[in-house]
Order: sequence, then C-alpha cells, then structure tokens
Amino acid sequence: MRGKVSAIFILALAFPVYAANVKRVKNTDGVAPSSTYLYYADACAAHYPNVPKELVHSVILVESGWHARAVATKNKNPNLNGQGLMQLLPSTAATYGVSDVFSPAQNICAGTHYLSDLLNSFSDMRLAVAAYYAGGRRQERKGT
Repeated sequence: MRGKVSAIFILALAFPVYAANVKRVKNTDGVAPSSTYLYYADACAAHYPNVPKELVHSVILVESGWHARAVATKNKNPNLNGQGLMQLLPSTAATYGVSDVFSPAQNICAGTHYLSDLLNSFSDMRLAVAAYYAGGRRQERKGT
C-alpha cells in the first residue's frame, strides 16, 4: 500500500506545472468527476488488477481535472499533445484502438490499459508513472 500512496502523492504534487498547461473546456459536471466517469475508471481498473483505481483517479485528476474534452497545449505539434481525460497522445490512442479520444469510456480504458502495460514493464509504480508522463518509451531508452 505504501507504494500506491507514494505514486498518488507524486501525481498530486510533482506535476502541477504539466496539469496547468491543459486547456480546460467548460464541463457540465463542474470540477468534481461525474459518477459516470468514476464508474468507467473503477471498471477499467478492475479489469487490470495491477492498476489500483486510486492511481487511475489520480492520473485523471492531474492530467485533465476530470474534464473529458481537455486538450494539452504544451507542444506546438498537435501529435505531441494529450487529449481527453487521461491525456492520451494520438499515437497511444491509436495503439490501444481508440476511435474517439474524447469518449470517456474509450479514453479511460485505453489509459488504464497503458498504465497496466507500463506497470508490467517497469515493476515499480514510480517508474511506471514517470514513464506515463514522459511518453513511456523515453524511460526505456534511458534504461531507468
């Protein structure tokens, strides 16, 4: 449990600058997550037992603030900007079969699947979370 708490703490505190670069769109649900989004997050996490639902909730909170139509504006190249609740890059969305990146169900399930793959690759939640934010393959190339 300590590893889970550490990763959530890292998510909540270490990436506020990245989260601040997300363009927020008006959401009828306000800042609080809708029960539908929570359901998708919990259901997808249950499908991947190595991914705690609290981690999925934290990633969504930091990445998009629970705004389904959030689009990062950090990079000039649109192919390098995350989209949707879990801020999937277009290449990641394509890899995981997402046809509509702004669909909460597709976005959350693909992002959770991606987290599961990273957790399997790195066997350390901190490295997996760092890889998620760095684009996954960068961490593998660095050998960390």
